[in-house]
Amino acid sequence: MTLNQLKATAIYKKNAVLYDTVIDTYKGISGHKEGFKIYFYKQEQLDYSTHEEFKFYNHKLERINKSVEEFKSLNMDNQLSEGIKDLRVLTEALCSNEELKAYDLKTYRRKVSQIQNSMCNKKLLNIMYNLKIEVSDLNRNLPKTPTPVVTHKYYVSKKSNKSVDQILTEIVPAELKRAPIMNGYVFPLEVYKKKCVVWIGHKPAPLMGSGTRQLWELKDNKWQCVDSSRTWVS
Repeated sequence: MTLNQLKATAIYKKNAVLYDTVIDTYKGISGHKEGFKIYFYKQEQLDYSTHEEFKFYNHKLERINKSVEEFKSLNMDNQLSEGIKDLRVLTEALCSNEELKAYDLKTYRRKVSQIQNSMCNKKLLNIMYNLKIEVSDLNRNLPKTPTPVVTHKYYVSKKSNKSVDQILTEIVPAELKRAPIMNGYVFPLEVYKKKCVVWIGHKPAPLMGSGTRQLWELKDNKWQCVDSSRTWVS
């Protein structure tokens, strides 16, 4: 099917402005001589506001704030500034020495270790370790969401001798467990609160390409990509 034929379908017309914007933004995908794929997925919308763990999020934030205050109280600016200054002086002296002996190397190693301990003392490392765990706990305790389900698939090309079934081997409906490695787009059937997730993949040639997961948002009546993360590279 051609892109114009797909645009004439009811499924495309429902969010045509979004789809058109994404396709126009990545014309390298839609302009591929071999054509491209378009998948449409459905995300079950559940209400997670009663998730039990959310009752404890204020306490989690308090622990995070306590760790941040502990870190700030260490006043590391001076220690770090002095440390890099001492390392620079020490290293310049080592590298400019025209006759280095074992004693010089051992002395350098010992002093570097001392500066390292000053810049990255155990208390600092413990605070940073705890802070990382405490912040990640916010994500770790979010409720699990249902896997999106691909409900429709299309192969778009000006002309092709191959059948759609040969090109699109996936059976639908099917769970979208990972980003598809493809030249094409994965679009949402429904947009929730003017926000949605889109997957795109670009394969200009075999064993070449990359894919991203993107968050799109409607701002000032224009769809914009507000966040993007790499999902695959070949």
